[in-house]
Amino acid sequence: MKILKINGKRLLGAIAILLIAELAFAVNGNTTILERLGKAKTTPEWTYGGQAMWKVKDNVIFMSSLEISDNRRPDMCMKAASLQARAEMRRFILENISSSKLLSLPDLMSNSEFQSITASLAQGKIKGASVKSRYWERFQTTNIRGEGKIRMRCASQISVARKDLDAQLSKTIEASLTNNPRIKRALINAYNDFIGDLS
Repeated sequence: MKILKINGKRLLGAIAILLIAELAFAVNGNTTILERLGKAKTTPEWTYGGQAMWKVKDNVIFMSSLEISDNRRPDMCMKAASLQARAEMRRFILENISSSKLLSLPDLMSNSEFQSITASLAQGKIKGASVKSRYWERFQTTNIRGEGKIRMRCASQISVARKDLDAQLSKTIEASLTNNPRIKRALINAYNDFIGDLS
């Protein structure tokens, strides 16, 4: 690919080259599993990320996965996946309730206080979450030119009691919106709808 002399286009050209190189592995390559946690025969279905959050009885489960270079220990990789899940769970909830019809009114979307509280709610980690299940596998991807990469994929499920999750987010909303009951009510209703619809 020709890299132009203009700085912005040179950067875009470099990024495009990197993306094409990665796609050569991801799209045209073949993946071979070299090793799995506990000598498992297959990859657990939940690790594919088709469902990021769900309910089991009175608990809410959230999963997160990542890939790292092969020179890391599996336990460190799984720990990183668990830490990532704790950090992403709150943000995932806020992203979903922010798209609720209950919060799509124009005057809410343009309200600076509403924008500020939704941004602050997405920060921080969910307290009281424990690791429910973890998984790792080492795999090799070979592209159409026969070039191979060995990587490690890890996934983690974290679990938190529904009542604890409700209390944390409700407390944050209540504390942040003491003078705006309309936005507070809309956020709580949107949250309850989202959690209630989890299967």
